[in-house]
Amino acid sequence: MEQTPSKHPGPFSLLNRLWKKTSWPTILLLFFIFVTGSGCFRHFYSTNTTHRTDSATLVKLIDANKYFILHDSANRRILALTNLKISNENLVAETTPLLSEHEFYEYPRRSQANAFPVKYKDVVLYEVHLYTLTPGIDSIHVNIPLKDFTRMDVYTLDKRATDKARVTSIIGITLTTAGTIAIIAAIIESNKTPASTGSEYSNVTCSPEVYLEDHQQKELQGTLYSGAIAASLERTDYMPLSVKPGAGDKVRLSIKGKDEEDIMLHRVHLLQVRHKKGVHVLVDRKGNILTYNNPVNPHQALIDGQLDIRPELMERDGKYYSFTSQASGDVSSEVIFEFRKPQHAAAGKLIISAKNSNWSYYLFNQFKSLYGDYYPDLIQKKDRADSAQVMRCELDQYLPLLVSLKTKEGWKLVDYFPTAGVSTCRDLIMNIDLKEFTDNSSIQVKLQTTYMFWNLDYAAMDFSSDKDVQTSLISPSLVSLVNRDQEPVTGASYPYENIFVKGPLRLDLEFDTPVSPAADTDNSYFLTGKGYYHDNSRYEGKARVEELVRFSGKGAFDKYSREKFAFILKSIQENNRPDLITAK
Repeated sequence: MEQTPSKHPGPFSLLNRLWKKTSWPTILLLFFIFVTGSGCFRHFYSTNTTHRTDSATLVKLIDANKYFILHDSANRRILALTNLKISNENLVAETTPLLSEHEFYEYPRRSQANAFPVKYKDVVLYEVHLYTLTPGIDSIHVNIPLKDFTRMDVYTLDKRATDKARVTSIIGITLTTAGTIAIIAAIIESNKTPASTGSEYSNVTCSPEVYLEDHQQKELQGTLYSGAIAASLERTDYMPLSVKPGAGDKVRLSIKGKDEEDIMLHRVHLLQVRHKKGVHVLVDRKGNILTYNNPVNPHQALIDGQLDIRPELMERDGKYYSFTSQASGDVSSEVIFEFRKPQHAAAGKLIISAKNSNWSYYLFNQFKSLYGDYYPDLIQKKDRADSAQVMRCELDQYLPLLVSLKTKEGWKLVDYFPTAGVSTCRDLIMNIDLKEFTDNSSIQVKLQTTYMFWNLDYAAMDFSSDKDVQTSLISPSLVSLVNRDQEPVTGASYPYENIFVKGPLRLDLEFDTPVSPAADTDNSYFLTGKGYYHDNSRYEGKARVEELVRFSGKGAFDKYSREKFAFILKSIQENNRPDLITAK
């Protein structure tokens, strides 16, 4: 999880100047005004869809310098329109390629409450979309009768949905809904570095991010091999894709990092798994294809030995457990599940939906900044390091999500879930051998990680046997690197075995797939690829060796997280404190 150092002063800078003069309630109010006013919460737009286009309305929109987008449905193209004028009830204009910042709002899902980042308000709220089925639009100059437009969308701010989102964001709907947690979350959000101007993707916070094109709208699928920031951490990932039935005979994907990142991707394929309807499929971190169809919720989910958080983990509903328990003997945060098990079941599949927290994003950036201008050298050194040793360090710091099983001898480590990224929750699966528990009616499973490093949304266990599946490994039919101006910089013959995506470039992949499975079967799809990425961010100053030495011990990152959180919390609560820090 990567972030470039912020160049703008954090919210603490503003609070520091106000703290000496203002009461605590006023400071809290000003803080929320600062955060909401700076656009940390989502905004929404309405489409104002009409199915009739008249010349008077178009003239007003042209005079208002709106950005016109033509949906050429006959040729399955989307183009920008310039030099527009109305002549004899016709729209006369010139076509140009769509600017990259306008690429991701062409197909809204609804007429209202369509989300967008506030930094794109001068993009989204100036868009006008015109739809036509007129054939033969293949020239730079177009002359289209107004009666041939089947639909017009004029995007405007949905103030009601935006205001509601702002209030909801402040209140928070998670297990960590205390006011102080909401404040900390806002601090983290406002310290994120915005994506570079002209980037196609909004709020790229954890890279590389994968988007699936669905009816020409790109939907975020998640983060590919998140946290693999050096060659020694290279790994193969198996990302589930939400390809809908009847989506057509092609799967189109885009992979993009931040402008400061280089992505290395090897042996990229589309894994197609054909299975019976009603059966669900996931691939574990080792590449094993596992099926499930009847997962059971935990009978108990205890933190600190007594608080049962089971109700919050029953559904995928965005109510997270953020691993805020007291430090265990291993210096980590944890939750212990009890699952009721069928008699004689010799294996169980643990299924979770989770992601890394915004706090982990902030914390990891704070840690990286300790290396100062030595950080690039560190990455080169890490590239050459022993992979097993580097992974051992990651596990010793509880950065992945460790899974243990309670045995007669005590807790036994089973495996771990690699970091999933902060972008979106991801379904993950792990097979657990239960041969020594065949006569038991229940089992206990423990999840451990660094304090507040993961958000756990759902947990269940499936004890059914694996069902038969058929698999196909599909190579890409098109591999293309695209620059900010949407211009390919490589041909279709670009080798997919070893792909290098530098900085602001985007990787587009296209896979040919069967149109539909047999009547009683479904297809599930996964993007598979082995790789890692480099963050080329620069940090100022010399390495702070005296602080970095603290991270040599097991569980040091958990201690660091707790101390960092406690320090910020204390700074907020002490309403007469003059030396409130500036967040880096």
